[in-house]
Amino acid sequence: MVMIHGATETNRDLNTLYSGGGLRFGGGVATTSVSEFKVGSMIVDIADSKTKNLLWRGVGTDELSDKADKNQAKMVKGTAKMFKNFRPMPGKT
Repeated sequence: MVMIHGATETNRDLNTLYSGGGLRFGGGVATTSVSEFKVGSMIVDIADSKTKNLLWRGVGTDELSDKADKNQAKMVKGTAKMFKNFRPMPGKT
Protein backbone atom coordinates (compact mmCIF):
# COMPACT_ATOMS: atom_id res chain seq x y z
CA MET A 1 0.00 0.00 0.00
CA VAL A 2 1.42 3.39 -1.00
CA MET A 3 0.26 6.62 0.62
CA ILE A 4 1.40 10.07 -0.46
CA HIS A 5 0.95 13.10 1.78
CA GLY A 6 1.60 16.66 0.63
CA ALA A 7 1.50 19.99 2.41
CA THR A 8 2.62 23.59 2.01
CA GLU A 9 3.40 26.25 4.55
CA THR A 10 4.48 29.86 4.46
CA ASN A 11 7.80 30.59 6.15
CA ARG A 12 9.19 33.99 7.04
CA ASP A 13 12.74 35.33 7.18
CA LEU A 14 13.51 38.42 9.22
CA ASN A 15 16.57 40.42 8.19
CA THR A 16 17.74 43.33 10.32
CA LEU A 17 20.30 45.85 9.06
CA TYR A 18 22.04 48.27 11.41
CA SER A 19 23.54 51.55 10.24
CA GLY A 20 25.28 54.41 11.97
CA GLY A 21 25.98 54.84 15.67
CA GLY A 22 26.91 51.54 17.17
CA LEU A 23 26.69 49.95 20.57
CA ARG A 24 29.13 52.32 22.18
CA PHE A 25 27.76 55.62 20.93
CA GLY A 26 24.09 54.84 20.20
CA GLY A 27 22.12 56.77 17.65
CA GLY A 28 22.10 53.97 15.07
CA VAL A 29 19.16 52.96 12.95
CA ALA A 30 17.87 49.43 12.61
CA THR A 31 15.69 48.38 9.71
CA THR A 32 14.00 44.97 9.65
CA SER A 33 12.52 43.48 6.51
CA VAL A 34 10.30 40.41 6.30
CA SER A 35 10.36 38.05 3.35
CA GLU A 36 7.81 35.26 2.97
CA PHE A 37 8.21 32.08 0.94
CA LYS A 38 6.26 28.86 0.55
CA VAL A 39 7.77 25.48 1.35
CA GLY A 40 6.27 22.26 0.05
CA SER A 41 6.65 18.88 1.74
CA MET A 42 5.94 15.42 0.41
CA ILE A 43 5.90 12.20 2.41
CA VAL A 44 5.63 8.78 0.76
CA ASP A 45 4.74 5.84 3.01
CA ILE A 46 4.88 2.23 1.86
CA ALA A 47 3.06 -0.15 4.18
CA ASP A 48 2.14 -3.82 4.27
CA SER A 49 -1.54 -3.90 3.25
CA LYS A 50 -2.30 -6.90 5.49
CA THR A 51 -0.57 -5.87 8.71
CA LYS A 52 -0.65 -2.08 8.10
CA ASN A 53 3.00 -1.99 9.26
CA LEU A 54 5.11 0.79 7.79
CA LEU A 55 7.86 -0.68 5.61
CA TRP A 56 9.47 2.51 4.29
CA ARG A 57 9.06 6.28 4.48
CA GLY A 58 10.53 8.93 2.19
CA VAL A 59 10.43 12.65 2.96
CA GLY A 60 11.22 15.62 0.74
CA THR A 61 10.92 19.39 1.17
CA ASP A 62 11.78 22.34 -1.05
CA GLU A 63 10.97 26.00 -1.50
CA LEU A 64 8.12 26.48 -3.98
CA SER A 65 8.03 28.80 -6.96
CA ASP A 66 5.15 30.90 -8.26
CA LYS A 67 5.47 28.93 -11.51
CA ALA A 68 3.76 25.52 -11.69
CA ASP A 69 6.23 24.08 -14.23
CA LYS A 70 9.17 24.81 -11.90
CA ASN A 71 7.33 23.16 -9.00
CA GLN A 72 6.60 20.10 -11.13
CA ALA A 73 10.28 19.82 -12.08
CA LYS A 74 11.27 20.13 -8.42
CA MET A 75 8.78 17.40 -7.49
CA VAL A 76 10.14 15.02 -10.14
CA LYS A 77 13.73 15.69 -9.05
CA GLY A 78 12.84 15.37 -5.35
CA THR A 79 10.97 12.11 -5.91
CA ALA A 80 13.93 10.62 -7.81
CA LYS A 81 16.25 11.67 -4.97
CA MET A 82 13.85 10.23 -2.37
CA PHE A 83 13.75 6.83 -4.08
CA LYS A 84 17.46 6.75 -5.02
CA ASN A 85 18.36 4.38 -2.18
CA PHE A 86 15.02 2.59 -1.98
CA ARG A 87 15.38 -1.17 -2.10
CA PRO A 88 12.33 -3.44 -1.90
CA MET A 89 12.56 -6.15 0.71
CA PRO A 90 13.54 -9.52 -0.84
CA GLY A 91 10.62 -11.90 -1.18
CA LYS A 92 8.03 -9.18 -0.48
CA THR A 93 5.50 -8.02 -3.03
